Amino acid sequence: MTAAKRQDVIEAGREHVHYLPWGALMSAYAQQRLVLWIMAVALVLSVVGNCLLALFYMRRETWVFVKDNLGNVVQADPESFLRGNGNRDDNEIKGFVLRFCRDAYEFTPLDVRDKARYAFRFVDPKVQGAVSNALRITERAKQIEQGLSVKIDEDIERGRLVELSITRRDPLEVLAVFSRMAVSSTGTANALPPIAVRVTLRLVPRSPYNPNGLVVTDLTTTNS
Repeated sequence: MTAAKRQDVIEAGREHVHYLPWGALMSAYAQQRLVLWIMAVALVLSVVGNCLLALFYMRRETWVFVKDNLGNVVQADPESFLRGNGNRDDNEIKGFVLRFCRDAYEFTPLDVRDKARYAFRFVDPKVQGAVSNALRITERAKQIEQGLSVKIDEDIERGRLVELSITRRDPLEVLAVFSRMAVSSTGTANALPPIAVRVTLRLVPRSPYNPNGLVVTDLTTTNS
């Protein structure tokens, strides 16, 4: 087949140059077959391109930035941040509440402000006023004026430990019951009434400044 005849066969709109019907039919068939091959090659290239894009997307490096307590934007661990809403086991939850109670209810005249400030790092800003009432700031100020240091009364050998129990899951709520001791500057220790602390928590993404990913949303205390 010469180049002119090949052009008459495969070029779109050249069917009319054929006098016989079968010639026009063969010309249209050749054109459609050519279009089909072009579409097949384009489809294969599209599938390969989409597979490569998906592979690159799955292997991309995720950057996560958060604000610290000072308002500075810092880079956080993407794995811990993206999986921050995963389940916490009972030991992790109770451990967080135990550390929070130590920071909130243990103090000396020298570190009372620092301890309270650190405890408030894990409190939702919307409820910090209510939480400050539960921390008994007025009572604490009187104890500081008297030069008293307050600590949680624990003795592992005698079985005196902080009692922790998860009372609810939705919302997450933990009850902590413990005794406290008030120690004067001369070393005299006096027992304070036992206290029951009910802590309501919310799960948040983990970060270097909150590795447990827990925030206090409510706090109530009663003398047991």
